[in-house]
Amino acid sequence: MKRLILLFALLPVLCYGVPNITSVTGVYVQGEQVQLIGTDFGVKTPAEPWLYRDWENGTNGQEIHDSRFYTFIDYDGVWPTYSSDSPRVSGHLSSKQGPVGDSVLDAINFPNGCNGGEIYFSGYFRGTIQGVDNVHSMKFINIADAVWTANGPVFRNGWGPNPPYGPYMWGNVKNCSGQEMDGSNGALNLTDNRIPYGQGWERWEFNGKHASGGGFWYTSRNNALIGNHADASFDFNCCFTHVLISSYMGDQYGPVTAWGYWDEVYIDITRARIEIGNESSFANCTHREIQIPYGTWVDGSLTFTFNVGTFTAGQTAYIFVIDSSGNHNTTGWGPVTIGSSQTQTMSYPESLQVNVE
Repeated sequence: MKRLILLFALLPVLCYGVPNITSVTGVYVQGEQVQLIGTDFGVKTPAEPWLYRDWENGTNGQEIHDSRFYTFIDYDGVWPTYSSDSPRVSGHLSSKQGPVGDSVLDAINFPNGCNGGEIYFSGYFRGTIQGVDNVHSMKFINIADAVWTANGPVFRNGWGPNPPYGPYMWGNVKNCSGQEMDGSNGALNLTDNRIPYGQGWERWEFNGKHASGGGFWYTSRNNALIGNHADASFDFNCCFTHVLISSYMGDQYGPVTAWGYWDEVYIDITRARIEIGNESSFANCTHREIQIPYGTWVDGSLTFTFNVGTFTAGQTAYIFVIDSSGNHNTTGWGPVTIGSSQTQTMSYPESLQVNVE
């Protein structure tokens, strides 16, 4: 009887609606299948992201012509190519774009960017540059309602110009009326705290929504939140329909050569996703890799294709499920060993998770 009383005492905790993993079956090897069983995952339809590209289906040096992208060049830019020049993962390919002007992959016709729709973007970017003193302006991502617009709604990130600060990351978010949300460089809060350029591969995440009564925009760099916007002027009638990556390099001050590389580009209509991280606490992870859902995603079960990223065999990681509201299991499932095959079931009391966001 005491056990029954304890069980009922615990039941209200399960009603919080936080994703909770109770068992995992799968192989923690690149491209293998993993199934999660649990509660409060929510429903994601379709399970697959709207667009995912790791560029592994191409040939080194070949131009990228992909049906999901509108590709264009101008102002001395060259066609985007599959490249092994600067791999994030040894032996893998990435997109290569530059060296000046427009060299653009535009993910067109995003289906969910208007009238209450949401967009989630994750990708790894690396830039190399010579003639840095001559940089006028570079935009390595531009998310907007047209191919090019400065009037809003728009989100863009880039770097430059050099004098008098040295090369720095910048960003701006404009609302539906074209107004800066927090003033110049407000998206990254860099007016007085400029982030140096050239730090190697970096993960960038963007999450935005237009909604009646106000929308939002979040920006993360290397798993750390650096921009947080909530404003009624992200209104219901705004749209985001274009995602341009490695979009422009200007050399107004003289000769400059700059290459932009992208890998693991993931775009979806919701922030619901699966990630593995290097710590059991989601907030403490300094290394996370997004996973690729497929098949079905329902409240108590989902499947995904394992994505190792830059984890290596023998390392340990923890699995997190993020739902469509951004809630996640605060304590990750694990540890799991990269390169192993496991079937694991967590006992009932230990499975209780509480979200702190």
